[in-house]
Amino acid sequence: MRLRACAVGLLLAALAGCWFARPTTTSTWLDRLRPFGGMTGPDVVVLDIAMLEVPVGDTYVNQEMWTGTDEQFLPPELRTLQEENGLRVALIHGRPPDRLQNMLESERFNRNPRQRRLRAGDTTTIDVGSKREKCNFELKADGTTKTFQLEQALCQFQVVPTLAPDGKIHFQFVPQVQHYDKQRMPALSATSILPLQNHRVTDAHPALKFEVSLSPNEYVVLGTRFDKPKSLGFQFFVQPEGDRPVQRVLAIRSVRADGSSAPAQAGKPDGKLSLASQASAMR
Repeated sequence: MRLRACAVGLLLAALAGCWFARPTTTSTWLDRLRPFGGMTGPDVVVLDIAMLEVPVGDTYVNQEMWTGTDEQFLPPELRTLQEENGLRVALIHGRPPDRLQNMLESERFNRNPRQRRLRAGDTTTIDVGSKREKCNFELKADGTTKTFQLEQALCQFQVVPTLAPDGKIHFQFVPQVQHYDKQRMPALSATSILPLQNHRVTDAHPALKFEVSLSPNEYVVLGTRFDKPKSLGFQFFVQPEGDRPVQRVLAIRSVRADGSSAPAQAGKPDGKLSLASQASAMR
């Protein structure tokens, strides 16, 4: 009887040991990417896109986060213009600061990471948040201030990548707003029904265009200046209305699809994609 009890005890202990010793799995935010497509080739660019969401007015994303970034890569005049319009753009060389890295890895803050593939020279758009009933802001450019009052607005960045001779990927970003245009609405009878998208226009703002070149281990980070609530940048990244008010930060990294011309990364002398990116590309 005692032998049977001992045997049962040992068996339970062994099972418990197996349960608690079960290996844990770890993953990066890159493992959660949803590939845009399977396009490959030496001219194909892969964008890894993270749209971080935090409470409106979050202290970290409005202050401390930027101290670990490079905001000086833009020409001074353009940097000043971006600041006046509530936009904040920075580079991260290498691994992001710990807290930002943790946010990238967190499903709470980084709910829907995406991957997008396109050929160098092609254009894509990145939506910042969801459509808004009202989008009112002031645009400062060329010494003037213009007021915009838009309806059913969707804030976006138009993005064009090109391949740089040094192995980096060069990007051009232009902020734009897609919105409903009343002036395009014809006089309709009470029985006429036309889809709303037929009366949408896109206003690009090339005065705020900026360019950046990224190595495979670098990020470009975009956000707003929270002290400029009437600015374009604030409207892009802060959405205070609705059941879930949020402030957003956009983080993007990029590689060439086959890694053939990219400079070698640290610990990867052959210049190939990271394991996470390879896994994402295979999905």
